Amino acid sequence: MKTDAKNIATILPEEDRLLKHYAFFTLRVMEPQISGNTSTAFASINVRDIKQIRIPLPPLDEQRALVAELQAEQELVDANRRLVARMESKVRAAVGRIWEG
Repeated sequence: MKTDAKNIATILPEEDRLLKHYAFFTLRVMEPQISGNTSTAFASINVRDIKQIRIPLPPLDEQRALVAELQAEQELVDANRRLVARMESKVRAAVGRIWEG
């Protein structure tokens, strides 16, 4: 982890132990427990607290499999959102024709 003059920390996983996408998904799940100080203008967490975070480290093959599964599910979620948007557009168009006709 490194910090800059603006007190922003960057978490850089060692890719031979922790895949960045696995770290991302894991930290997203852990977000409620590690959200830090939310009473300021923007949520923050200090470096000391970041260093206390423990990410489970399964073997890299298992991390790859989990990431692939989660990415596939995210693609389905994204496709469903696009489908809902299309259907909502069609419903608005149909309602508009009813009110016009």
